[in-house]
Amino acid sequence: MRSWINGIETDQISISNRSLQFGDGFFTTFICRNGRIEFLKNHFHRLLLAEKKLFFNKINFSALHKEVKFASKCVSHGIIKIIIIRGNSIRGYKAKQCIEPIRIIILTKNNLNFKKIKKNGAHLYYSPIKISRNLLLSGIKHNNKIEQVLASIHLENMHKDEAIILDNKGFIVECCTCNIFWRIKNFVFTPNLKYCGVPGIIRKKIINLLPKLGYKIIVSFFKRQHLFSAEEVFITNSIFSIIPVKLIENKHFLDRTTFKKIRYFFW
Repeated sequence: MRSWINGIETDQISISNRSLQFGDGFFTTFICRNGRIEFLKNHFHRLLLAEKKLFFNKINFSALHKEVKFASKCVSHGIIKIIIIRGNSIRGYKAKQCIEPIRIIILTKNNLNFKKIKKNGAHLYYSPIKISRNLLLSGIKHNNKIEQVLASIHLENMHKDEAIILDNKGFIVECCTCNIFWRIKNFVFTPNLKYCGVPGIIRKKIINLLPKLGYKIIVSFFKRQHLFSAEEVFITNSIFSIIPVKLIENKHFLDRTTFKKIRYFFW
């Protein structure tokens, strides 16, 4: 692993760092191959959205772009995580002294192999951990991720591939690390993430792609009962792109028609 803070290679941060103290920051994660980063503009747009929504001072995107490009060339196949932090504070929530956001880049080798799970399909279950609705934080990969941490810990103990997470009103939101789609006949459904959850970049690409392939996409609020009628289910994120689902608890999904049509559009 290698890491840079404001362009300087280091793995140490101040104990007054506001992300450490309050979770006052946000992030995005993506893969790089031989210096190439797919959808980098989309990831920067995600950071810009968070910057505005969380009242951050302006990010130095020019410097960040150079730093990301440099990091992407340091490994043939890696995962890059960008973390933006408001700054440092001695005490208290006020942030008047924070002038320019801190840029952190973490680079790790991508040793993940999804060939087997893409062939066999993922086994999902419904997590007992619920996500709270919050319009202020919805759509942002902010650093206050304790709900996802708890869901992921529960997932580890269940020995499944992923967990479907509901909000505190019982509507399907997403999985621990990815978005979810399901198909009934020619209609493809995915949850509306207005109140909570993160609309992934691959999710957006697939929503735009499906009508071109003859599907009708419906983004709305669904209870878990709606999934009972699904003929096909798949999950998406920026690391593995798209994976078919073979099982949700005790229900099997054998159809992969849509998955086979769209998988070649992504890494």
